[in-house]
Amino acid sequence: MFKTLSLSSLLLATSFNAFANQPILVQGAMDMETNVLIEALDNAKEVTRGSWTFWEGEIKGYPVVVSRTEIGLANAAASTTLGIELYNPKAIINQGTSGGHDPDLQRGDIVVGKESFNMGAYKVAFKEKGEGIHPTAWENFDVVMRLRKDGELVNYAHYEGDPACCLIP
Repeated sequence: MFKTLSLSSLLLATSFNAFANQPILVQGAMDMETNVLIEALDNAKEVTRGSWTFWEGEIKGYPVVVSRTEIGLANAAASTTLGIELYNPKAIINQGTSGGHDPDLQRGDIVVGKESFNMGAYKVAFKEKGEGIHPTAWENFDVVMRLRKDGELVNYAHYEGDPACCLIP
């Protein structure tokens, strides 16, 4: 279901040559999640926009921007939007501990998934008052987006990863 690799391995193994001017944006919420990446940057330059900080630099000659998003979904969304506007990245990698406790993972490992889904909202079948609900009955809520000019809503149960970018077999 997923693949683990280091950021350096990702940069070396991925065909980004056609996108030499577009950096990869790597994000983490806390210093403990971003410091190792910032230290790996050559020619690092710190840029602050509002409450969010970005470090521009290179890893193995490829442009990389490290973003400290701060904690929480709203901060991550704001920082990601700023990162997209400022840097037009080829790819965005969100990384950090996120409560992960797999003993096989080491600092600097990146877990690349085949797909992602909305874990921020759930739905359940209607129950009468007092019947209660059980977490095993919860279903993930699709992401609904208005992507077309005619205003039609499009539902996404999940998003597929980009095999060319993320080395997904």
